[in-house]
Amino acid sequence: MLDKLQQYSLWGQAFEIAVKRGVLLSLLASDVRKPEKLGLESWMELGTADVYGAMTRELQEVDPNLRARSRETVRHLFQLGMGLGQTAMREYLRNLKQGADEYTIRALWCPLQLPRTHGVFDLETSESLAQFWSTFGLEGTPDRALTSKGFPARADFLLWLEPSDDKLDREFLCLEFSLNGFPESADYSKPAAHLDELKRYAWFVDSRSVFSRVCAEVSGEGFALSPHIKDHLPAFTGRDKPLYKLCQAASYIHTSMRWLESKGLAGRPFNTRALSITQNGFESLAAKFFRTGNPDPRGILMESLGRAYR
Repeated sequence: MLDKLQQYSLWGQAFEIAVKRGVLLSLLASDVRKPEKLGLESWMELGTADVYGAMTRELQEVDPNLRARSRETVRHLFQLGMGLGQTAMREYLRNLKQGADEYTIRALWCPLQLPRTHGVFDLETSESLAQFWSTFGLEGTPDRALTSKGFPARADFLLWLEPSDDKLDREFLCLEFSLNGFPESADYSKPAAHLDELKRYAWFVDSRSVFSRVCAEVSGEGFALSPHIKDHLPAFTGRDKPLYKLCQAASYIHTSMRWLESKGLAGRPFNTRALSITQNGFESLAAKFFRTGNPDPRGILMESLGRAYR
């Protein structure tokens, strides 16, 4: 019998697949120019039934009532997750400096793994690194350091957009996903479960601390976090909470920029955005890297958050 933590992990993995699918659907339906090969063959073959089948095997449920409830929960998660994913990508593309048709996908990293409680870590890491290396069109032996905590081969989703006009900045997006727990008694075949979820969401928004209500615009002198912030991170975040995921995405952005620069692939400025997505909404941080003159203070903030995560 699985413990609650293992069950929550499985539902979180299913939610991640749903959001990624929504993100990909929105991206592929957009006017962004696509190369001939995007490496999405496994996604094209995936259906909701595959995710449900994996969840059924891993949850080890025998009772037909529990199995029916799990099926409804998977269906609900896919509706919720795909809606969030499509919304996030649609709004991201809508806010590009030029129209989406002015950009081409240079690299798209969106790994797929069906829900499971146990995996072969070393084998999966090696396979993931090889796929990541190929995604960015590099030759030679892949750098295993890219699979370290907070480094880009561990990211949930990376998108590099190349503008058609050399005068425009490149765009780089990192998405991180998390499901903040799951209601134990939810039965999504009944309307009351959906109403309860809306009530929980309203309570969550109303009860968030003052720190989450602050929107900071950073310019001029700059802004940086103390390196000791990591000692206090548990006071206002946790492994599945939005700020933690934002710190994680910030780390992937910063280490990606350092890595691209080391490979001579950072010839022009990058507009970057770290975005965390949970069922409770979005958290976002944007920064420009490699611009001439003074560095972007938001980039320093992103570096600080990423270092705190690592």
